Amino acid sequence: MSIRADKSTAAFRLKVLHLYLRERRGSRTAEAFADSLGGPALFKDETAPVSGSLWARGIEQFVRRAGETAFRDLDTFFLHAEIAAAWARLPSASEPNEIFRVLAEGDRLPGDNPFTLATFEGGTWKISAELPLGAPAPTRRWILEALASELRALALLVGYQASVSVEDEKPLATFLVKVRPLIQSRLASWSAFSIAALLAHVALPSTALAERVSPRLELGSLAVATLLFGLGYELLRRERRVRAQARAQGLRIAALEREALLRSERSQTALVPHEEPMIAGKYRLGQALGSGAAGAVWSAIRAADGKEVALKLIRTAVAHDVRATDRLRREAEALELVWHPHVVEVYESGLLQSGTAFLAMARLYGESLADRLAREGPLDPVEVRTLALQLTDALVAVHSAGVIHRDIKPTNLFLHHTEDGQVTLKLIDFGVAHIAWAETRITRSGMRIGTAGYAAPEQEEGAPVTAQADLYSVGITLLECLTGSPRLPEDLADCPNIPAPLRDIIRRLTRPTPNERFASARELKESLLALKVEPSDRISLPIVLPSRSESPSYPELDSPTLNVTVGSRH
Repeated sequence: MSIRADKSTAAFRLKVLHLYLRERRGSRTAEAFADSLGGPALFKDETAPVSGSLWARGIEQFVRRAGETAFRDLDTFFLHAEIAAAWARLPSASEPNEIFRVLAEGDRLPGDNPFTLATFEGGTWKISAELPLGAPAPTRRWILEALASELRALALLVGYQASVSVEDEKPLATFLVKVRPLIQSRLASWSAFSIAALLAHVALPSTALAERVSPRLELGSLAVATLLFGLGYELLRRERRVRAQARAQGLRIAALEREALLRSERSQTALVPHEEPMIAGKYRLGQALGSGAAGAVWSAIRAADGKEVALKLIRTAVAHDVRATDRLRREAEALELVWHPHVVEVYESGLLQSGTAFLAMARLYGESLADRLAREGPLDPVEVRTLALQLTDALVAVHSAGVIHRDIKPTNLFLHHTEDGQVTLKLIDFGVAHIAWAETRITRSGMRIGTAGYAAPEQEEGAPVTAQADLYSVGITLLECLTGSPRLPEDLADCPNIPAPLRDIIRRLTRPTPNERFASARELKESLLALKVEPSDRISLPIVLPSRSESPSYPELDSPTLNVTVGSRH
């Protein structure tokens, strides 16, 4: 296994040291520790990436102020509410095995996950880890002690104790982890029996009265005492177990709340890369089009030819996230494979020196189909057929390139206003697309991809998908265009807004099994072309585009693939 020279970690592994110093050594010591690493701003967001060298320096500064033995007392500080967001992606578990089983998955912890492999053999977890390169031997040993404390904390989270030893075989280290409940059932039984027996004998004084007590009565007393003490101990064990589970649930809630708070704080300011006004040496930034927790979308001018483009800029912290980089790279790869008038065009993607990931795309003007439906309600069947033909055209090209979109819905269908005044549909956001020859972490087997309510049944179940999954989503989208709701009724005949020809197509598109649907987007296109749809009595209003002088409302952008490019031409 190769070791990456740029191996980093997340700020929570330094923040836990700061919390310990603050509570055990006082605020002055904690402030001095923070100043030695560049200031307290480092601890504001525990999920932000920090370099491996900074992590090593923080470990050294911690030992200088607290001593080597302090690592033994770190366990509970890893469960502090102020770093709860670090655990937001771990599963909701009732025992540590459920956590350790997925711990080495790249996206379970923020930053670059140091844990690379987790196996269970003979009652022991073997968890491999990568450490920062070039750390001196003492620092390396201290880092291992900090990670061991982190592993013990994860067991403690669900009411278990863990004993952790380490085998350091550079460049990798292996942690050997054995877990047990805080109170062992077998130990409880034996302890209860021993205590009961002892108390029973003490309770019968060695006097003449004791000599007159029959052996049978003495045996009965011993049995009753054993039963009572055993029952009491078992109740105590269960009570502590319930408390541990309640604590785990409480921390889980705190983790989600903390993550939401950090996301909200990050979304207050758009990503402004002041240090790079000329992005990648090619694009001059214009106005911000939207921002959110993941980053921002900007208009920009390509210096070579003056062409206006849209730039997705992924925040530095998010760019170090495995899922975010996988999504951005996947979107770029998928769009580079497909060129079609009804698919948004991508120009290039890359990583800036600041660590910000970017994607340069065609600048779109208009609004999403979702916004149109929210403003106007159901559309005229003739217009729906026109949009369906444009979408199907795009899918013919997409599927022919070996790409499955997997997230077709009105939000990802943009009504672009062209220079000649026409409105044309553009398929956008390929962040979770399936590419036949290139799979990554984002498509682990059994993982649900897509949007609930629009995703095909097999997609909801985490099963492998084919092009028919996209066709199912097309059916739900057409249903929403005609009725205003994506909810699939038991009988489409109950929807008077849907003309019979379109009803038959939607019914076939939304069959529960893939082989019952259209065989391909091309077959769907042929069926749409053969349709004869009459305009309804309802007048479909023209698209109203916001002007540059207006301030359109942008949704919060939580997805690493930001796709808001709204505006209008002069």
